[in-house]
Amino acid sequence: MLAEEFIAQQIKAGYAIHFHDGVWWQRAAPFFYRPVLPLQEILPERARPKLSKLFLGYRHITSEGSHVNKRWSVLLLDDEALRTFSIKSISSSKRARVRKGLSHNEIRRIESFEQVADKMQTICISAAHRTGHGKPPDYYTKHYTEWRDFMSREFSIPGREWWGAFHQGVLVAFYYAYQIEETMFISAAKSHTDFLAHCPNDALLYSFLVYCRDLGDCSRVIFGDWSEVPSLNSFKERYGFRRADLPVYAWYTPAVRWLMKRSRT
Repeated sequence: MLAEEFIAQQIKAGYAIHFHDGVWWQRAAPFFYRPVLPLQEILPERARPKLSKLFLGYRHITSEGSHVNKRWSVLLLDDEALRTFSIKSISSSKRARVRKGLSHNEIRRIESFEQVADKMQTICISAAHRTGHGKPPDYYTKHYTEWRDFMSREFSIPGREWWGAFHQGVLVAFYYAYQIEETMFISAAKSHTDFLAHCPNDALLYSFLVYCRDLGDCSRVIFGDWSEVPSLNSFKERYGFRRADLPVYAWYTPAVRWLMKRSRT
């Protein structure tokens, strides 16, 4: 979708967004902001959120130079790698897992959250136990209403990609993705540990990448941040993703800079 459409959808969905210095800013964490468009390149100190909201700071992509003070490391499949992606692009062992996954699972879009809400909750709990990343397992029970409201809101946004792997009719893994201009962002990918032997992750990623390849207006896919867990990175790398370190300018308030300096000493 066009950048303007994505921004309008995020505003309508109720995210904390405001316009200042020619840029739409979204709250990424309490009192910390980034552009609504993740890849929007901005010259340092040419634009910032409203001063009334800058209790901690902000960050954005920028061009290379001495002002770059951080890197945003992502897993990227771009241009030629995406255009030529096929079953032949991956190793023979991965091909076997894809074929097994496709024969054991049905890969299709998820049309209704209400129909799979309970299964998604179970998947989120299982994935949290297995990976130790993201929200803790008990979040999905203690804060079930909050989680359900968030998921319902995301499902209500037009043009978003919700894909699932169904084993014998039961949802066992899912993806959430969205496209901005020519970039597809895979925002969430979760699977149930009890069904990993049926290779739903391989079948789901392969099928989704084929879909992205065949889209006329998609030239790259970003599959989350580079992880400190090697196994999470290697799974994606085996499907052609590579680490890309994007230049970032991050600005913090004096109090935050003082605390950061103290923590390093």
